[in-house]
Amino acid sequence: MRSRLGLGILLAGIVGICGSVGGLHSAPALAAAPKADKVPSFKADVMPILTNSCVNCHSDKKKKGGVDLSSYDFVMKSVKANDPDKSRLVKSVLGQGAKLMPPKKGLPEGQVAILKAWIAAGAKND
Repeated sequence: MRSRLGLGILLAGIVGICGSVGGLHSAPALAAAPKADKVPSFKADVMPILTNSCVNCHSDKKKKGGVDLSSYDFVMKSVKANDPDKSRLVKSVLGQGAKLMPPKKGLPEGQVAILKAWIAAGAKND
């Protein structure tokens, strides 16, 4: 009797964690989560975000607000390595103490998370 009760409690705990017994097999929320140990790369992760969302207005040709985000050296003028919350870049994409960038919509949460993780890891050029 104890083994049945123990199994029932174990199964109830698993169901509670996963949401359903079917969640044991697929776990889509876990598969979509980024790996915590992967540090974003400037070239592969950060620069594509900046190129697609920022460089059109913030480059050597157009320095709106005096900001150029077209290269690592220029990006670093808006970044405080190891401290994303004090970085102008992060403040701008969140609209905190600065005009929200890109205007009216900002960046998707996932892209903001990439920028913050890269800065928190030292904002290295690779």
